[in-house]
Parts: sequence; C-alpha cells; structure tokens
Amino acid sequence: MVIRQKPEPLVYERTLGMSVMEGKGFYYPNDAAVSSNGKIYVLNRSLEARGSGRGMRVTICDSSDAFHGDFGEFGEGPGQFMWPSAIAEGPGQDIYVTDEHLHKIMMFSPGENSCKSVKIHFEYSNPEPFLINPLTLTALE
Repeated sequence: MVIRQKPEPLVYERTLGMSVMEGKGFYYPNDAAVSSNGKIYVLNRSLEARGSGRGMRVTICDSSDAFHGDFGEFGEGPGQFMWPSAIAEGPGQDIYVTDEHLHKIMMFSPGENSCKSVKIHFEYSNPEPFLINPLTLTALE
C-alpha cells in the first residue's frame, strides 16, 4: 500500500546572523555544517583575499541564533585559510575545512583549540565523482 501525503509549504521562520566581517554573523558564507551537538559551523570565504582577508573565518552559532565563537583567519599558516571551500564534521566532533588554494585539509578540534593539516596533491582525470574519507588521511602535522 502506498500513502501519499500532501507536502507542507515551507514557512519562513527567521534569519540567522547578519552580514559582518567579524564576530557574530557571516561574511560571504560559502558552506555550512550542522554538528551532532546542534552547533552550526559556517565557513565564511570573504571577498578580500587580495587584501587583508578580513572576514575569512568559521562562525559557530546554533538554530536559535546564539553565537558560540569563531576560529580561523586569513593566511597560509596553521589554522589559516586562503580560499576555503568546504566544511564538515568528522569523528569526535572534529571540524574539517578544505582550502583549494593551499591544497590542504585542516582538522580543528574545538574542545582542544588545535588545528592539524595535511597537504594534498593529486592529479585527477576520472570524470566520476569521488569521496575523500577523513579516517584514511595520514601525515597530519
């Protein structure tokens, strides 16, 4: 037996954050990840990569619009981004951020205020989609 329900219309409830370069809010958000603890990690790419890169960071908030802090900044060192492109939660609530300019994946451990990274170099010619499993990454700095 198949039962079809009429889909409910989407109803606007609220907006999270505001457009700001620092602190609570977002500045050209590029990606987001909802963690298993309910926090939302928003990857802000910024538009000022040629200049100071102000606004480039990960903002942490929740669905009630509470601000839980931020981390990361513009640059090439540990915990810094040049052109961040994706964010995801991994095992143990670690947060993974990829940077397509620096060719690396960074792992942030929020409870420890630490960042580890692995540089990635590969040539890819297969037109099929692929997946990188964070559990198989080695040589984290």
